[in-house]
Amino acid sequence: MRKLQIAAIIFFIVVFSSCGDFLLPPLEVVSVKTANDSVTITMNKKPSVDSIRKAFSLSEEGVKLNGGLEFNKNVFIFYPFTGIKKNYEYSIQITTTAEDENGVSLLTDYYHTFYTKTDITNPFIKSFFPANETNIDDQPDTVVIEFSKKIDVTTFQDAVKITPVFDYLIIWEQDDSVVKLIPKKPLQKGTRYNVVISTDLRDVHRNPLLESFISTFLYGYNDVPPTMTLNWKNTKSGNGDLLPDTNNEYIPSDCSIEIFFSEEVNVETIMSNLEIIPTISFSVTPDFSLRKSASITFNQPPEWGRTYNIIIKKGMSGLSQNKIPDDSKYQLTFNNEYYRPVMFISGFLKNGSTYDKIGKETDFSSILLGAVNFPQNAIVATDLYFVFGISEMAESIILVSAMQNISISITNACVQRFAIRTMEIMTVSEYAASDLPGMLGVMPPNHKICALKLGVEITNAVGNGFIIFSLGQNIQDNLMNRMPAANTYTYNKQ
Repeated sequence: MRKLQIAAIIFFIVVFSSCGDFLLPPLEVVSVKTANDSVTITMNKKPSVDSIRKAFSLSEEGVKLNGGLEFNKNVFIFYPFTGIKKNYEYSIQITTTAEDENGVSLLTDYYHTFYTKTDITNPFIKSFFPANETNIDDQPDTVVIEFSKKIDVTTFQDAVKITPVFDYLIIWEQDDSVVKLIPKKPLQKGTRYNVVISTDLRDVHRNPLLESFISTFLYGYNDVPPTMTLNWKNTKSGNGDLLPDTNNEYIPSDCSIEIFFSEEVNVETIMSNLEIIPTISFSVTPDFSLRKSASITFNQPPEWGRTYNIIIKKGMSGLSQNKIPDDSKYQLTFNNEYYRPVMFISGFLKNGSTYDKIGKETDFSSILLGAVNFPQNAIVATDLYFVFGISEMAESIILVSAMQNISISITNACVQRFAIRTMEIMTVSEYAASDLPGMLGVMPPNHKICALKLGVEITNAVGNGFIIFSLGQNIQDNLMNRMPAANTYTYNKQ
């Protein structure tokens, strides 16, 4: 019997210690009162101070406020640092973290919303002049907007957007419920104007428009489509006009192409209306502020001497909604002499009293290093010439670039040594007195000749293999024009 009594006592202690919340009443909010500087919360029991600091929050238009708390028995007061403002929405939240001094909490989170507005109706636009989708023949001197109630005028300028943009004076009338926009300059004839008033506009009670307002009007009928002009531009040469349906020559390789329109156009569509043939990678940068121009830049220089066709397709529209009726074609040849690339013409290896020609037409042929001119194991000095064509505006090849980009290699140890010992640029008189003009024959037109003379040493050996002459792309003239590509010529040494 005694054991049963002890067991009952233990059961009673366990149950009642673990289920105190069922035996004690939960913490509850009795009332909420607001003042100009505070919020007073009355609870049914004295709350734990620490738990209220964690559980309570007051938000103003969704933004949590900072402030101080004051406690007096079962009442606590929150004083937001910014006070309680007029014409705002406030939200109170007390989470179940709140407890009384016995650790009994709220059963559920508590929410309460209150307003300091005396008016919660949203404003709307009663009338707008000129009316939406109207065509106006006379110059409009005023845009008039009538609202349903008094507006907070400080919100107007951020809320209104007019395109195309024009400067205007703002005059408020009828207790700030009517606004007049007076253009400072006459509006552009044949132009469609769009007016948007966003929900950022508020009345004096901070109530916003429920939805954005959009209106459009056309001033003056205009059936003339926009026209365009093109020119090229770069920092070295300035700029030049481009004419349609003709070959525009002497275009610099590093220029941009500028497009100018007679009126504002839908510049967002330029890229989709543009084609360049042959294909080349390019970018288009429209002027989104004035909307009357765009710039084409090439992502790599166009090939020198090549002709490209820039086609701007029909269909782009201006402010008057008139569309460009026809495709426009501009033919550009990038053959400006200043940008002519360095061109390898030919090379010559002096072989006794004759020369072995090095170049495209003899590539993969043979070079005979006979025992008479190049005995085995003997160091023989001879000359190697490389002739280049450069721009008529250039002075010469940059010697350092040639030194860094000309090399000779061998395979199978077909010679013991083939080394460049010296390198120099030949003068005009040295070139004219040499055998080179006679061996070159007819030269490509418009090229200026620049010849390099290399002193080389060759130690011949038994056996066959390849002698490879390599000219790197970075051989350049003093105008910084390079070769279009590297050149490699391979010969079977016999």
